[in-house]
Amino acid sequence: MSIVQTPHTVDEASVIVIGRAGAITNGFVSAVEAEGWRWEETPDVLTLFARPLPSRAVLAMPIPVFTPTAYATIRHLTDNLALPVVVFSAECGPEVVNAALRAGADDFLPLPVMIEEMIARLTAVIRVRFGARDERVRQRPPDNLSFLHETRTARRAAGRRS
Repeated sequence: MSIVQTPHTVDEASVIVIGRAGAITNGFVSAVEAEGWRWEETPDVLTLFARPLPSRAVLAMPIPVFTPTAYATIRHLTDNLALPVVVFSAECGPEVVNAALRAGADDFLPLPVMIEEMIARLTAVIRVRFGARDERVRQRPPDNLSFLHETRTARRAAGRRS
């Protein structure tokens, strides 16, 4: 008898926020729930190690100011948990972004962040790390977005939003 494993979908993912979800963006919780993902908050990094974690979770880590402790925390999370880390911060100079990614973060989003970009980035991290095969991952671009082959640029049509 063989066991057939079906591919995971994005819907099965969880987003765990270290700190307050409101620290990322006001619409964070509703956007995550609209995608059908589970979300939860944990007050600090230590509580992550005190309980079992979902096997398909993304850690969302808002960091107001980068310090050596912040980098060490990212490194500790990525070394000790098999979960991706997405860092959100208002401090977003190139040296900060590079250091966060080199410390092990899977992605970095500057605050404030647009909800659409946040969901797209979380979806990409989930797809890459967990092999998601959800149809939404392969959605076509919005109707008002066109690609200009001559100049290799994308342009949004005026007056319409999708």
